[in-house]
Amino acid sequence: MPNSSSKKHKEYCKEYHRTHRELWKVSMRRHALKLVGWCMELYDARFKEQNGLCAICGKPSVRNLDADHEHVEPPIPRGLLCRTCNGGLGYFQDNPELLRKAADYIEFYRR
Repeated sequence: MPNSSSKKHKEYCKEYHRTHRELWKVSMRRHALKLVGWCMELYDARFKEQNGLCAICGKPSVRNLDADHEHVEPPIPRGLLCRTCNGGLGYFQDNPELLRKAADYIEFYRR
């Protein structure tokens, strides 16, 4: 059976997150961006540069654009991508040759 101070702490945390939801979301966003080599200021500047559009397909995203980065240590920021384009790069392991082969494949079957 949990002790009462542990239970009170959980209740406090739950209430804190409920009443400070926006502050908590910003804090979590800053942390997530930092893990991939970005900061909020760079994200905001790049978002403005790209006019809120995906750097690959040029479409606006209904959600936040993903902060794309080179998968090196430390991560190097690239551009902002929609979820679909970011996922596509991930599935092709950021491999330009594989992406070219995929494009050739699509073009071959369009004829």
